[in-house]
Amino acid sequence: MGQRIISSRQREILALIETDGVQYIEELARRYDLTTQTIRRDINALCDLGHARRFHGGVDLPVEGSNISLNARAQLNRRAKRLIAKRVAADIGAEATVFLGIGSTVRFVAEALRDHQGLTVITNNIHVALSLCDAPSVEVHLTGGLLRHDDRDVVGTDVIRFVEKFYATYAVVGAGALSPLNGLMDFSYSEAQITNALLENSQTQILAADVSKWTRNASVRVAPFSKLTRFLHRSAAWRSGRHQCPRRERLGRGHMQRGHDMSYVDLAPSARELQDVRYLFTDIDDTLTTEGKLLPQTYEALWDLSRAGIAVVPVTGGSAGWCEHIVRAWPVAAVIGESGAYCVTRRDGAVAFDYWEDAALQAERQRQHLQAIKELVSRRGTAFRIAHDQVFRLADVAIDIQGHDPREVEDLASSIKAIGGTVAISSIHINTWIGDYNKRSMSERVLTEMFGVDPDETAAVTAFVGDSRNDAPMFGFIRNSFGVNNIIPVLSQLQYAPKWVSAQPAGLGFADIAQTILDAAGAGSETSHQLLTEPAVMPARK
Repeated sequence: MGQRIISSRQREILALIETDGVQYIEELARRYDLTTQTIRRDINALCDLGHARRFHGGVDLPVEGSNISLNARAQLNRRAKRLIAKRVAADIGAEATVFLGIGSTVRFVAEALRDHQGLTVITNNIHVALSLCDAPSVEVHLTGGLLRHDDRDVVGTDVIRFVEKFYATYAVVGAGALSPLNGLMDFSYSEAQITNALLENSQTQILAADVSKWTRNASVRVAPFSKLTRFLHRSAAWRSGRHQCPRRERLGRGHMQRGHDMSYVDLAPSARELQDVRYLFTDIDDTLTTEGKLLPQTYEALWDLSRAGIAVVPVTGGSAGWCEHIVRAWPVAAVIGESGAYCVTRRDGAVAFDYWEDAALQAERQRQHLQAIKELVSRRGTAFRIAHDQVFRLADVAIDIQGHDPREVEDLASSIKAIGGTVAISSIHINTWIGDYNKRSMSERVLTEMFGVDPDETAAVTAFVGDSRNDAPMFGFIRNSFGVNNIIPVLSQLQYAPKWVSAQPAGLGFADIAQTILDAAGAGSETSHQLLTEPAVMPARK
């Protein structure tokens, strides 16, 4: 069989992916004035040939197990990298000493620094040296070491020894990949060693990496995000920038918060906007948790909020078993579970479930819906399975979708809607139920009936943190809304977007957001009060 030929439109789409990174089906459909089905066929053709990689709602470049060549990397996301470089250059003043590390984005930073006055640049990146060699006001020191022909850089112990002779004002580094749990990752141990040396021997550490690095897999740990002073990146959906909240020594029952500068993409909240927040609603998966784990920084942040009298309410599609554990073990006021089917609290030492409607009615609806879903999945002859935790669910039905083609997921969701089910799609499940509730409606009910908040005061006293498309209704409901950094790839798909986005991902982002809210509320002051009292009983809706 001969090689398949791609159409001119498919070549254009591939060029957009290579130049600007992640592309979304709905945006491409609008761009070409075509149906989403036609765009999906184009994307499927590119993916079948190995030119692209599908994800839910969009397409990206394939994930490589090793790094691609420098010239190829320089062609990817060029527009984003130039914007990142411009922002980095704006943060670097005259007469500074700057480490410029390995990577294609750093190469663009060098070009943006050509007109700076009185710079001293130390680099092992040959492209950087060539870019600056005829800049009259920039003094360039090129390290010795082993030349890598394909990457146009120098590596080895000679580089590290040379770097350690300096203490730079700034270190600008790249990364092969980014991990919410492990921080900066790379494909080469020698590169990782050099990047660490640059970070350790500098006053201000700047990571310049485009958003596609979140989708790549590399095996060598470089440094945690806590080693960075600034993290600059951009997606097509969100303009890159950085606003710092000042580091502050905060006392809370004799405890001094250890931390780093909190930073936000594009905009930072003011203390005035958050000073009255007393109720924090939050998603769980990839917002509180980081790669499935609750980091110590995140758990400490939950306790800090509790001590300051800010009631935390996780809002999740998780099962009743998961929700009961959380309300028993975590310092939270309540948990909204199964996408708004019920609210779980502790009263007099016992766990209580308050349902959106009568518990028996919701259980019967679930039984019938589960049977219908099993029959639907069986008739379709697909490999979809009911989630393993279905036995712990009291109102909805969960279907595992990890590893499935996004087209099949969308088709199954449409079939479920056709038989009367409400559908919410997360990164791991299709959650479906029969009923007129959702996360937002139950959150509104908890505020008014449990906490006694006047609807007119909701905007001032509430905040929400999320990370995915499923959180869009909550972003629309709560004015003081935050996204953790890993929401950036899906921002353009949201009907309602968060007002602020943390520069940190997942649980680290939540910890920073919590600190911002605590600083605004004057945590640890004499007026701090405890809200985690026994909540009012919510009557079931008839």
